Amino acid sequence: MNVAFRQHCTGTFIRQGVTTVLVGQDNDGQLTLTIGGQPTYKLRPYQSRTFVIDELEGFQVEFHLGPDEEVDELIFHQPNGTFVARRRLAEARMSESGQSFAFVDRSSSGKSVPKAAAGVIRSELAGCVAEIGRVGSERRYGLLGTPTNAA
Repeated sequence: MNVAFRQHCTGTFIRQGVTTVLVGQDNDGQLTLTIGGQPTYKLRPYQSRTFVIDELEGFQVEFHLGPDEEVDELIFHQPNGTFVARRRLAEARMSESGQSFAFVDRSSSGKSVPKAAAGVIRSELAGCVAEIGRVGSERRYGLLGTPTNAA
């Protein structure tokens, strides 16, 4: 499976408007899936962009590419039906050294926030992000909620 593609799969998805689904990578680069408060599952490549959830018989997930060729949806194929989780529109990223921090809004330009705002964003997002994977030396975070001091 293409390493670059796996890195584009990591992120936060929202299923049925309520359930947070985190796709990350383990230390070996294998994709993992965490749904709500459930344990973390390993995803095994199956066909093209479809992966089998190893620990759940009959369950598969498919990474859907949007018009911009970015993963925008995670489609669950389960014995009881097909369900869609949409990518969370915003993600935060921090370098391994913790010295740089970027906030990316995938719904607009996809550009990072200027470095001058990085410290403000880091403090505003404290307690609202969880690590979801790594891309080289960059740690990727998914937003978990709204900052407590937000208006």
